[in-house]
Amino acid sequence: MQEKINTTYTPKRRSRRSYTTEFKAQVVAQCQGEKSIAQIALDHQINANLIHKWCRQFEQSDQPSMVPVAMAHTAALTTDCSRVDVLIGEVTIRFVGNVDPQTARVVLEALR
Repeated sequence: MQEKINTTYTPKRRSRRSYTTEFKAQVVAQCQGEKSIAQIALDHQINANLIHKWCRQFEQSDQPSMVPVAMAHTAALTTDCSRVDVLIGEVTIRFVGNVDPQTARVVLEALR
């Protein structure tokens, strides 16, 4: 006895996810921290090989390795970072080592 196959059913194909350049830059920036790439991949539910690919792409491109962050006027500055890059337009201001928060605030407000 032959069994008829239902030809009207077609399984849905999974659509390919796409990621913005900003998201990729954020994920690559996280790789510079304490977490492993495997843990970052698990956190974002993406393949670790994809993150490795993004890291290579950002190393080869002119993209900044840090993501620009807009700060509110009342934002508190911490001094526990060894390096902070602030991008304003095409200008990069880099604070290295222990930075006095008041001095950093004065510098940033002068650039407005």
